[in-house]
Amino acid sequence: MHRQLSYWQAALPPVEPSEREPLPRHVDVAVIGGGFAGLSITLDLLDAAPGAEIALIEAHRPGFGASGRNAGGVLPFAVLQWLLPGRAGPLSRAGALATLHTMVRERTRRLAADHPDAEVVPTTMMLVAAHPPAATGLRWAGGRLRSAGLDATWWERDRVAATGALPRPALTFPAWTVQPAALAASLARRARRAGATLLEDRPVAAVVPDPTGVTVVLRDGSQMRADRVVVATGAYSATIELPEPPGGRIMHAQMQAGPPCAASGPADLFGAAIGLDSTYWRWHGGRLLVGGADGHRAVDPRAQRIVARRRDRYVPGAAGTVAEHRWSGPILVRRGELPLLAHSPSSSRIIYAFGFAGSGIALATSAGPLVRDLVLGPGAADPAGALLRVAIAATGSGSRTA
Repeated sequence: MHRQLSYWQAALPPVEPSEREPLPRHVDVAVIGGGFAGLSITLDLLDAAPGAEIALIEAHRPGFGASGRNAGGVLPFAVLQWLLPGRAGPLSRAGALATLHTMVRERTRRLAADHPDAEVVPTTMMLVAAHPPAATGLRWAGGRLRSAGLDATWWERDRVAATGALPRPALTFPAWTVQPAALAASLARRARRAGATLLEDRPVAAVVPDPTGVTVVLRDGSQMRADRVVVATGAYSATIELPEPPGGRIMHAQMQAGPPCAASGPADLFGAAIGLDSTYWRWHGGRLLVGGADGHRAVDPRAQRIVARRRDRYVPGAAGTVAEHRWSGPILVRRGELPLLAHSPSSSRIIYAFGFAGSGIALATSAGPLVRDLVLGPGAADPAGALLRVAIAATGSGSRTA
């Protein structure tokens, strides 16, 4: 696994070595993966089932993977297909969009209150049209958002130029940003305080179900039994022997941060270009952060040059600057960019919760309510979470395993 630190991770205070937790012989629930999804699920289960024995198993440390390597933008309507007319299972797509927006808004407000060091703050998300067809699509999307009761504002190119971005038409709406690595670290501390056993630097080799439970086999050969196992390992799912392959494709997010700049842009703006390429940017601590996704591995020089060219195109005021931080990491992109939130077809004791790339932080930090009833049974369901999970599965490939 790639051990490169992101800009966000490097900004955190050095982690003091802690006493290694002994591996429990048996737990009620083992959650594999210490990203936003695994942390959200762990905390939600502890809240819904006080006293439950829950172990969170992480190959490195919480937030080391994609959850700590992104740009920190929280998209408030994370399932883009719900902009289209039609139905999403029991809900209209507009109704699903509004229900999800309400959940994300409430949970983000709670994150801001519970994790003051994680820099959870409101922002304006701006989607810039990279070409005329994208402008047509964005204008239509703004109308769909407003019809679902969400705020959205259309900007003509002269107003966009005032933000320092490429003067193209754009759609803006309220959103949030976070310091992703700090948020993951704070969620992990809260999980420990709530009673979870946090097992760091424990990569998992296999998840083996049988009629009475599940055996979690670690890379060092040690084993732990669990009544239920939640697999929330994202791009690293393919490194674990599971009853079913995770499906989807692995891409790599490429990001870079420039030097501190006296003439920095607005800190309350998160930009993204809508077109053939994937480009997004934000200012943090006086630095411009720019990123995109492609198929290259690690900090690929060619991929980083592409990111720099996109930076120069979409944020002209930063053209020619030399990045001081460069980082990348794998992400699992499933068909339709929808997460898999379902029982394993081989065993109801295994629950899959991965593939959040495309919906990102908003859905990952809401993963607990989305899968709670899959772990604890129908009587423990979060009504909105269970309804949204069914809607996600009905929208596309979210319920498939391959």
